[in-house]
Amino acid sequence: MLFKNITILDENLEVREHMFVGTDGARIAYIGKTEPKTDYGRAYDGSGKLLMSAFYNCHGHSPMALMRGYGENMVLQDWLTKRIFPFEAKLDSKAVYWATLLTMAESLRFGIVSTSDMYYFIDDMVAATIDSGAKANISRAIVSGGESDVWKLASMQEMKRTFEAYHQAEDGRIRMDVSIHAEYTSNEQTCRDIAAIAKEKGLPIEPPVNYYPDDDDTKKPNLQW
Repeated sequence: MLFKNITILDENLEVREHMFVGTDGARIAYIGKTEPKTDYGRAYDGSGKLLMSAFYNCHGHSPMALMRGYGENMVLQDWLTKRIFPFEAKLDSKAVYWATLLTMAESLRFGIVSTSDMYYFIDDMVAATIDSGAKANISRAIVSGGESDVWKLASMQEMKRTFEAYHQAEDGRIRMDVSIHAEYTSNEQTCRDIAAIAKEKGLPIEPPVNYYPDDDDTKKPNLQW
């Protein structure tokens, strides 16, 4: 598509008027003051319109659209243990797929094209995001207690499998991150293991976890990935 005579807000947040923007598939291929010689297909008259970068949701749990308004005015611990955790225990693959698709539709409606998402049933979240046309960084939330070897957790194995299956899928539209569920549902060793995986694979952590390198080799996690 070729946007003609359109105003853009560029990467420096500067307004540039009477511009031409050509797209080739999912990529912006041309931005300039003059009409390009390349045929970008259908032309769109952008007179009086603004073309700008979309919004990015930096932290989300898209399937929790199903729980919107479920347990109002409760303290956090009661809300989690009396409402959310029991509800989540009954979720299945189908519910997570359609809830994620709902969130993607609402996001796109309001200009959000990408979400850093953290939950479980990762295969279904990926499928819904692909079907929506949106972009996402998706991670499997890890919950751990006193386990000495977190790789025995089913969630860690799901994280490993989905990373290998989906990272950079759909021409880079789907990317996999790593994450813990929360500080209060993870022990220190899990945080260290996740941080070490992120460092080794070059992945973001969702949500942020500090990694403290240690010269003591006995404290360094054995990734076995």
